Amino acid sequence: MTEKYGPRWHQHRHIRKITPGPPYGIEGPKLDPYLLLKIIDQSCYWQAVFAERLPGISRWSIDSLRDLRNRIAHYDGKDPLFESREQAEQLVITIKHLLHAIGSARNVAVVESIHQEIRRSYWQQLKAVLLGRHPVSPLVWLGIVALGVGSWRVVHYWQSPRLSQTKIVIGSPNQRLDGYEDLAVALEQRLIPDNFLAYLLGKNIDVELQTDRSYPLAVSRLRSRQWDVVFGYSPVVSMQALEAGYRHVGVMFPHNPGYAAIIFSRQDSDIQTLGDIRPTTTVALGDPFSASKFYLPFTMLQGRSLTLMKGLNNREILDAVRSGSADVGVAAADPSYFNPEKQGFRVLARSQRLPTSIVATSPNLSDRDRAVLTQTLLSLPEELRSADKANFAAGPEPDYRFLRRVIEQVRAWSACLELSDAPITFRCPPDQLWLTQGWVDAAAFRGSAVLLEVSTVDGRNVTLQIDRSLLDQLVAYREVPDLVGRRVRVSLLRDGTTGNQQQFTVLNLNQLEFWD
Repeated sequence: MTEKYGPRWHQHRHIRKITPGPPYGIEGPKLDPYLLLKIIDQSCYWQAVFAERLPGISRWSIDSLRDLRNRIAHYDGKDPLFESREQAEQLVITIKHLLHAIGSARNVAVVESIHQEIRRSYWQQLKAVLLGRHPVSPLVWLGIVALGVGSWRVVHYWQSPRLSQTKIVIGSPNQRLDGYEDLAVALEQRLIPDNFLAYLLGKNIDVELQTDRSYPLAVSRLRSRQWDVVFGYSPVVSMQALEAGYRHVGVMFPHNPGYAAIIFSRQDSDIQTLGDIRPTTTVALGDPFSASKFYLPFTMLQGRSLTLMKGLNNREILDAVRSGSADVGVAAADPSYFNPEKQGFRVLARSQRLPTSIVATSPNLSDRDRAVLTQTLLSLPEELRSADKANFAAGPEPDYRFLRRVIEQVRAWSACLELSDAPITFRCPPDQLWLTQGWVDAAAFRGSAVLLEVSTVDGRNVTLQIDRSLLDQLVAYREVPDLVGRRVRVSLLRDGTTGNQQQFTVLNLNQLEFWD
């Protein structure tokens, strides 16, 4: 980093953002294993600095070491994955590769001794089992006898994809899960337990399908890593999955070239360009977390005054414009289901094409389980991955940088979006906008609203008031006290009359984000 950026590299805004603890001075942060691995794993530094310096090492390997360090930190110095010899050995091999790459011969020797001890422990344990000196010896010998009768099961065991987990949860924001049901059955038929005795006893890998009623709730489950495999379905949810640490497997809708957001009117309308939109013009927007029906149209309408209808689905938007209750609508320009010119509409503006959605696996899975699931998913028969089923295939990871920028802009501006029938202007005065992060210290009810006491990163204590119905759409939780301790990011509009304002009302879903 010093060779690339100079001795003050640690003063980069990005480094300061990911550095835990209080601010540091010119001497820089404490470069412990946690921060070293986190810096190396950052997208902005990996390609520019570390990829060529660490030949044979992938970002996946660096991330697995970060996971190892975090598990040890969270389990009082122990790592539950080391209970499995195979998983422990994989992690130790990864450590040796990294130490070789940086020329740390002394530490390679230390890790090599650990590796040899793992192997010796395995053979000593196996010897004890075979000599009848281990509690599971009777079961093992029963298994050996059974093998003599059904050796085909041994062949099946070694040829089948094996998982250390006994249950896999597949999640998607797509509420129609019927397209994934045959895939779930196929996975249950193919996957078997890695534990040989469990396999002999006929235990199976359970595959469960889950969905949620809104995109924010799906993202909430991703951030708490409740889903082992996610079928993103939406570019917004897919982008959030990668930001939550999920690993790309393939792409959804592989036979669809992608779609763009469009703003349209009726062909017989006086509104023929965006410049014809006036404060009295009614514009129908979609779900406030839809890329094509909210985020992108929001930026395309920036600076214009208009009357707003929002929260409509595809059919409601088309019907509203066709019937005249709305003058302008927004939609996803996908020729497979909506061709505006053929349906009597005029396109006023079109965005650039949106990145596709992805299939991804949870960072909570071991490297081995993740590799097994990836290979198994991509090797499923074509009829299970077809457009009328799970609709996915192998493909490169999409570039979400443009979409991420659009979403961040809209979330900032959403603080200025008045929820009224009066015309609104899609503009937010920068001097009145306050973007901040913090932590929830307390949560309580006030009538139908919830009050969140928040400590911000800039040392302020503020109260956020949000209606319970809005909160239920934003975050998955059982009781309001479950919100305490969560990290929040919020976009607020300052009251120009009071410089020390301490209480704010959150009116729009995009103003507030939660992390576990």
